[in-house]
Amino acid sequence: GGKGTDLERYARVRERLSLSFCKAAVGRNEEKKQIQTWMKHAMNKGSPLLYVSGIVGSGKTLVVLECAEQMRKEAVAKKVAEFHFIVINAVRDIKASVQFYSYLWDQILMIEGKAPQGLGPSKAREHLQEYFIHKVNVKRKRILLF
Repeated sequence: GGKGTDLERYARVRERLSLSFCKAAVGRNEEKKQIQTWMKHAMNKGSPLLYVSGIVGSGKTLVVLECAEQMRKEAVAKKVAEFHFIVINAVRDIKASVQFYSYLWDQILMIEGKAPQGLGPSKAREHLQEYFIHKVNVKRKRILLF
């Protein structure tokens, strides 16, 4: 029974069992509320860090992404300030921890409408320090980093 070959049925079942199949974080309303409150506070007061931890597959990433999407909708509706959300997946996006600075700097350049530079970690770190620390009077775009 069922539609398709055994291989096609297996592929459909495997897709549905994958972590990416779930489109909503069910039963995580309290966590969503806490994260959205932090995001709004971070945008207004500049709260520097939120650490989200939990066991693998518990929905941490999905909850944060849902909160960011809700905040994006609120920004479009002018309920919160406009912001840019940068996602850095350490497994997918960077091969070594030293590449973090380079990857982040390139993401910021793209937000600013500029081409990525592909700088080495030390030079990218210098640019990030200049961007975030030394240019205090420059109008920068708000960034939430995940």
